[in-house]
Formats: sequence, C-alpha cells, structure tokens
Amino acid sequence: MDIKATNSKKQWFILFLGTLLFLGNFGKLLTSEPSSVLDNTTSSFIVQATNAETAVTSVEQVGGVVISELQVINAVTAELTVNQKQELESLTQILRVWKDSEVQSTSIAQSQTFSPVVAEDSNYTQMDLDKISTCQDGQYEEYGRIPSRPRVSYENWYQFNVPQYDEGSQIQLQFDFKEQNINESRLWLYQNSTNEWHEFTINSYVSDNTFIRSTFDLTNLQFTSADLVNLDMYFQAAKIKRTRAIAEIDCINLIVSNSSGTIGDENNRNGSDAKANVNAGPVWAIGNFGQGVGVAVIDSGVEPFHSLSGSTDSYVQSGIVNGVDLTGTHQNGISDNNGHGTSIASIISNYLMNPLNGEYFGIAPDSHIVPITSLKENGRGRYSTIIAGVQWAIENKDTYNIRVINMSLSAPAKSHYWDDPLNQAVMRAWAEGIVVVAAAGNHGPDAMSIGVPGNNPYVITVGSLSDARTPANWQDDYVPRFSAIGPTYEGFVKPEIVAPGVRIAGPLPDWALLANKFSHRKIGYRTSGAPYEYYELSGTSMSTAQVSGIVALILSENPSLTPDEVKFRLMASAKTAVTNEGQLAFSIWQQGAGRVDAFDAVYGEHQGAANQGLDVWADLAGTQHFGGPTRYDFDTNTFYIVDAEGNATGYAWSDGYANVDGYAWSDGYAWSDGYAWSDGYAWSDSYAWSDSYAWSDSYAWSDSAEASMAVTPLED
Repeated sequence: MDIKATNSKKQWFILFLGTLLFLGNFGKLLTSEPSSVLDNTTSSFIVQATNAETAVTSVEQVGGVVISELQVINAVTAELTVNQKQELESLTQILRVWKDSEVQSTSIAQSQTFSPVVAEDSNYTQMDLDKISTCQDGQYEEYGRIPSRPRVSYENWYQFNVPQYDEGSQIQLQFDFKEQNINESRLWLYQNSTNEWHEFTINSYVSDNTFIRSTFDLTNLQFTSADLVNLDMYFQAAKIKRTRAIAEIDCINLIVSNSSGTIGDENNRNGSDAKANVNAGPVWAIGNFGQGVGVAVIDSGVEPFHSLSGSTDSYVQSGIVNGVDLTGTHQNGISDNNGHGTSIASIISNYLMNPLNGEYFGIAPDSHIVPITSLKENGRGRYSTIIAGVQWAIENKDTYNIRVINMSLSAPAKSHYWDDPLNQAVMRAWAEGIVVVAAAGNHGPDAMSIGVPGNNPYVITVGSLSDARTPANWQDDYVPRFSAIGPTYEGFVKPEIVAPGVRIAGPLPDWALLANKFSHRKIGYRTSGAPYEYYELSGTSMSTAQVSGIVALILSENPSLTPDEVKFRLMASAKTAVTNEGQLAFSIWQQGAGRVDAFDAVYGEHQGAANQGLDVWADLAGTQHFGGPTRYDFDTNTFYIVDAEGNATGYAWSDGYANVDGYAWSDGYAWSDGYAWSDGYAWSDSYAWSDSYAWSDSYAWSDSAEASMAVTPLED
C-alpha cells in the first residue's frame, strides 16, 4: 500500500469537507436561515425558555416547527434538525433543550436472560458457551453425528443457574437452531423438586436449513428457586433415515420476567386478596368509598366498562368522566387498546366485588376516574405527551375535582430532579394542590434505581411488596427484587412507602395488547356479554394505583388536606418491617416508612406535613434546590443517614438484598428524629457523591445538553 498516496487522499478529503462546512456557514450568514448542509433529519425536542411564547418565537426563528405548547414548564415541543437545535442552545433566552424521548408504563417487567453455565454434547465435549448464548447470526455451535433412532439420539446437556428469582415470575425457554433432514427433535427439562422430566416437542418439519425459534412457557410448572439454581436440560434429535443430517444451535436462553404472576397454585388465583393487605375493609365499613374525589390516570386510556362506570350507591356520582386523549387516537381518553390504563383505573375505582372474597376490586370504588391518554397502544409515549397530560390535569382540576394524579410510569434519571422537564411538571401539580403518586419503577434491587418522576422529592413514590400467596399472613410478605429502591442522586430516601404489587387483578379488554401478551395470567370473572375478563398483573404500577385509591379515601374524609399533609399521613401510618430483634427487615431505601395502611392513614391521629425543609415554588423558580439526608461511605460501601448538622443517625445499608426470616410489619418501630430522613436541605455540590456518580448510559449532564430520557418497560 502506498501510504504517502493514502495520506494525500485524506488531506484532500479533509480540505473538501472543510470547504463544505465553510460554505454552509457562509450561506447561513447571508440568508439568516439555519444551515442544513450536514443533516436535514428532524427529531422531536422539548424547548424551554423564560416563557412558552418566547420558546415559540425562538423555534420559529431558527426554522423549526412548533408541535405543541407546554405552558406548565414554559416550553414547547418542536421538530428540529441538529443544526437548528444547536442554534437554539446558543440563544440567551433559551434555558434548555431536551430530546423528547420515549416513556413506557411500569407494569411490564424488564426480563432477565440467563444462558447456560455448562454445556456438553453426548461425547462429554464442552460446547462453546459464547456461541450458544449470543443469539446472533453467524454465532453457532454445530451438532455432532446425529443418529436415525429417536431414543438413541444425539444429545446435548445444559445447566442453568438463575440466582435472582422472585416467586411468581414468568419463565420462558427460548431455543433457536437450524437443521436439515432432522426427523424428530425435543427438549427435556428436569425438575428437582418434583423428580420429573418435562418434554417439549420442536416442530422441525417446518424447517429446511432455515432458523427455527421455539419459545416454551414454563410458568405453570411450579419451578422453585432451588430448581432454577441448578436446572438441567437435554436436547434430542434424530435424523431421517438414509440421509445426511445437518444441525446447529444458535441460541438457548431462559427468560425470567420478575413477578409476572403466580406459578401454579391455581386455587389461590383470586387476584384481589391484596386489597385486604392495605386494610381498606374498615374504611369501607364506615361508609367511605372515596366519594367526590377525582383521580387523573395518565396512562394508555380507560375502557368504559360497567365495573368502572358505576358506584356502590346509585345516588353517588362516580365512574369515568370525559378526559382527554393526547395521542390523537380518541377524543376524550375513554378507550384503551393497550389495557394498562384500564387495569390501573380498576385498582383505584372498580365498584364490583370479587365473587371469591366479597371485596371490592377497587380501593376507592366511588371515586371518579379522569382518563388522560398519553401512552399509545403499544404502551409507549413521549415526555411531551406526559407533560401535556399533567398540564391538562392542572387546568381542569376544578372542573373534575382532580385531587390525585396517578403516574404508573417511569424513566431513568438523566439529570438532577429540578432540571428534568417531567419532574418540573409534577412539581407544579403538587404546588397547585394535586397529590402526585408515582411508581418507584421495576429496576431493583440495586441501589439508586428509582426512576422519573419517582425520584422527585415532593411526590409520593411507591414501591412493591408481595404477599407470598398468603394474604392473611403479613409476616412472610417481602419487598420483591423488581421493586426499585433509593436513594436518589440528590440523597433523598425513596420510596416513601410500599404497597401490594404482585398478582393484582383487573379487567383487560379482549382486544387489548396486554390481554394477548399475558393470556396465561387470565383468571376469568367474565360477566354475561362483557367484552373483558380479569387478569393478574404485577409491578410498581399496581402498587401505585392502590396508594392512589387510598389517597382518594383520605381526601374524601378530609378534603382540606394539602399534598404535604396527605404524604405525612401515609408515612406516619405505614407499618414498618422489623425483625424479632427490633431491627429493620428491609432498609429504609427499600421499604421507606413501610407498608401502607389505609384505615390508619384515613382515620389515625397523624397531624403534620411532609417535605419539611423543601420549597416547591423556589424549586420551580430555580432560586433554590434541595438534597436529602443520604450519604455514602466509599470505604465501607455503605449508605447512611445524617441529621441537619451532618451527623450520622445510625441508619446504614450496604446495598445488599436479603430475604429475611422472622419479621413482622409493625407500627411499633420508632424512627429516630421523627422521620427526619424525609426532610430536605439546601443543595450543595460538595455534600453528595457527585464526583463518583455516573448517570446511566454514561450521560453527563449540562444545562445545554440533550437529555435522553427513554423509559424502559418495568413489570409483569
């Protein structure tokens, strides 16, 4: 190779590119039009200025297209090229420009994929684990000589190790291979707890030297944790006689979606015992069903089913009111092709009773649902539509007496809470007197996994607990691994409380995406002619909806309470998980103040206000921001709590997850300093671990940078 000639070509190319860039900039100076020499592709951005009108004129000035106004945060949604975005960021009147990224609900679990830890062929030869776990074309392991008799067939042996496994998870086996002239093929799984093999037949007749993907649902085989820690599997294949068989394995994996529903135990699939776990029965007995309280559900919409349109008393006005659809699919939000929003609304306000236990499906069956559709049929949306939903709720709060916003959705934190546009919107709702209840997210059990807007210090952030399929026994309930935990980057303790979030029943339309995706979670309860059945779903989405229902009960009894006072009552009345020795069974960053107690939250003697030391209006104005009391000891890898003077209070946690035996959910645990860990302090860059913390996806924040806020699916 002529290196000198190659370098010469590079120099000419660089000179040519520089000329193009110069001409582009020169043309821009002459015409005052934005340069588009490099890229005319547009993307959606959220542009914030001193006010929305300034944002509109600024976008138009650089040649962008304004899609919608977001007055609640002094911003607009706009279609911009890369060059237009850069021009906007250079304008002094523009505060920030964010990418308008994807948002998704929090009842769909992020699955974990487990590949074999051991793989051998029938000759006890070790197989290449990398090749059989990558699931990429061109990476495969060839089979050896395949015989023609099925029972003396070629065999592969695989061993899996699944150390992280929640009771109730969905388990699927994915097997990809390519074959020619294979007559029979099957998989065998051995279950230690039952001492039996399970057989799965692969239809190889549809293939002729093309890929076959077989997915088998193992959910109802009642695998125990011990089974999955050491799971053995065989693959068998036999060829067609007098032919040359060719076969290769391309991928084999176990896919575990945490807490997607009950494994086996069909007699306990009533889906509503969790309602008793929040102690709502005594509230209903007094006659409080959440009358008069409007709950805005920002989600995928709500179907106007009879169970959501009526009330416990024909004289009480409740049900579903006309909301808004911000996705452009329907006009008033009363439709749901995904199903998530309908299930959430049912947990809050379904007035029908479960025929198996006589309890209402909804926590506040006489509250009324205000559907705000911000997620599309696929369960995904944009930051802009979520923010617009919050704005609509604020604008219409007096019309529909909207006192609660339920946000069963989450995004990974990409900035300080005060810089995040969605957090700014929910802070405004809180300041306007609306209680915002947000999901912690389903990315546990690691520390600092709380998403947006759950990382907002003002709102009520809800984690999940599981009743371990024994709803009458609180002592074996636990915080499932999927439930996201704190602290937040700014040091706030999150979640504040936990609520049942595993196997919660709700109706799904027959045509809904979730009804098809989770058909194995169907539990029935179809009334004559009804276009829906009930399904058990899990996740912090469901936990959040239960707390929203309890907030409706609180405000129905005490309508004068402020959001800070409601939050205080929920925390002060919560039951903390403590061991027999009086120690915390789960850290405060996992369980917060403890499990929610509806009756005590509504009628207990709890006077006070949460969010002490915070100032939401100052936060919104940008004159003051706040941090929480959590610190981190890098020498011991331990989180701990400090008081106002910076002294350690005794609460410490080493970011470990342990299943604790012998504990009770009790209100007898005394928090030192009276929940001081829920207070806030003036933010200082020097008091946290900012130098060592890396935003997810290696994102480094700056005021002018683009914040990618994609939301990932969470639980079920």
